[in-house]
Amino acid sequence: MPKVSIIIPVYNVEKYLRQCLDSVINQTLKDIEIICIDDGSPDNCPAIIDEYAKNDKRIVAIHKENGGYASAINKGLDIAKGEFIGIVESDDFVESTMFEELYNEIKNTDADYIISDIYYYREEENCKIKKIIKEEDKQEYYNLKISPMLARVVGYPWNNIYRLSFLNDNNIRMLDDGNGAYEDQPWKATILSKANKIIYLDKPFYYYRTNAAMSSTNNGSRKLLNHITRRKQVRTIYIENNVYSNEVMENYYSATLSGYLKFLKKISSEYKEEYYIKMREALKIALEQDNLTYKYFSAKKKEHFLAILNKDYAQYKKWLKWKEFNKNFLGIYKTKEHTQIAILGIKIKIKREKYLAKG
Repeated sequence: MPKVSIIIPVYNVEKYLRQCLDSVINQTLKDIEIICIDDGSPDNCPAIIDEYAKNDKRIVAIHKENGGYASAINKGLDIAKGEFIGIVESDDFVESTMFEELYNEIKNTDADYIISDIYYYREEENCKIKKIIKEEDKQEYYNLKISPMLARVVGYPWNNIYRLSFLNDNNIRMLDDGNGAYEDQPWKATILSKANKIIYLDKPFYYYRTNAAMSSTNNGSRKLLNHITRRKQVRTIYIENNVYSNEVMENYYSATLSGYLKFLKKISSEYKEEYYIKMREALKIALEQDNLTYKYFSAKKKEHFLAILNKDYAQYKKWLKWKEFNKNFLGIYKTKEHTQIAILGIKIKIKREKYLAKG
């Protein structure tokens, strides 16, 4: 039994695949199984996988018809032999010590899985570290009942290793419903709902490429509409597993609104109104059924939420333009990365270096 089986779903990532595979085969933890699932990739990825498999007996190369991300992950889970499961997306890469450090941290515990931090990676730029759990929220261990703030953690499936027996005993697989895109959202909701004990290693290992050319998020495709459906599925999963407490609900909507606004900016203009209408209908549930109190909303976030509920798309666009004018004409705007001061249209940005780390 390998200590960790690492599943790598592969589709149309020829530009990045070798860097990904090199980072995995050169792990300091040598007792690993590397399962590469070619999901009917139309480029040179199948040949690259076969080349690596010939040179490393730990690599299992699987070729299948295109079925999507979830079907590729599930294929890997069905054949994995490791004590633990890791996932690496084929346009990303990892630190050489990732799986050894995660394995050593969890191996003598009864935890179901372990979480670690992430590098947000763009070529020719500094990496931004994504801290999964804030300093004030740190505990010895976590689960959704005692740590409802985990409902704010987005659906990354790859900055963790999972105990295979936990996944199998709870029949946990990626939701493969044929809709495609953002299957990691219901996946994360399911494992959070089922896990009794989660531990956290406060250290980044995983380089998440935020500007991958083929990403549907970056090319603004209509697939981004599916993010709304997935977030609604997350809510349903929480309810079905009896973990949808008021605290989980409040955290869920805080994360959901942030994601919706991010994707509304990214989606192509031809789909924006359709996205807005679907987003608005999904958010109405917060008041009509869930009695949201905005506990984890900033004043600006609450203002934005209420604007969406009370304005149609044309009104919302005018409101945004007015907000943008005020911000740029006279005001101070803060993000985690910088502070922007605007005076009569002149903008000054001040970087906040403590949020940046060299990659």
